[in-house]
Amino acid sequence: EKSVKKEKSELENLLFNYSLDTENPENNFALGVWYETNGHTAPALSYFLRCAERAYESNPDLAYESLIRGSYCYDKQGTRDGSARSLLWQAQMFLPNRPEAYYLLARFARVREWWQDTYSTSDLALRHCNFDSPPLRTNVQYPGKHGLLFEKSISGWWWGKVDEARSLLIDILNNYQLPEKDVNLMIESLKNMGVQYENLNS
Repeated sequence: EKSVKKEKSELENLLFNYSLDTENPENNFALGVWYETNGHTAPALSYFLRCAERAYESNPDLAYESLIRGSYCYDKQGTRDGSARSLLWQAQMFLPNRPEAYYLLARFARVREWWQDTYSTSDLALRHCNFDSPPLRTNVQYPGKHGLLFEKSISGWWWGKVDEARSLLIDILNNYQLPEKDVNLMIESLKNMGVQYENLNS
C-alpha cells in the first residue's frame, strides 16, 4: 500500500510539473521515464516523442536519448520491430557521432542474423563515433566501445572475415576492462572460432 501511494505521489508531482509547462522537454522526458519504468509503454512513447520534438535544438543529447527510449517502448510492445528500428535510425542520423544508436542497431541486426548489416553498422560506428561522448541519463544498454568491436567480430566471423573476427576479440580481451561475464563471453566466442585465449599473451 505504501509503495502504491509513493508511486501515485511521484506521478502526481510529475503531472503537476508538466501542467505548469507542457512544452518543457525535461517534463516530457521525466513522464516518459516514469511511464516506461512502470510498464505503460504507450503513454511513455508519446512523452518521449514530445520530448524529442521539443529538445531538438535546445538539448540534442536529450532528444537523441528520447528517440532511443521510444524505440524500447516499441520493442516492449512486441511485433513492432520496424517502428523500433526506425526510431534508432532517427537517433543515429540525428547525432551521427554518438555510438549508442549504432550499437543498438548492430545488436538488432545480429539477433536476426543479418550479418552484413551488423558488420557495416559496427564498422561505421568505429570509424566515426566519439567514444568520449558524455554518458546519457538512463541506461540504454550500451556497454561501451568494446560492444561494437564484439558485434563487428561476430558478424565478421559469419561473413567470412575469420582472421579479423579473432583479432577483434583478442583486442577486446587485451585492452578493455570488462565485467567477468563479458570476459567469459569473449573467451567462449574465441573458443568457438578455434582459439584458446589462455594460451595467448600469457
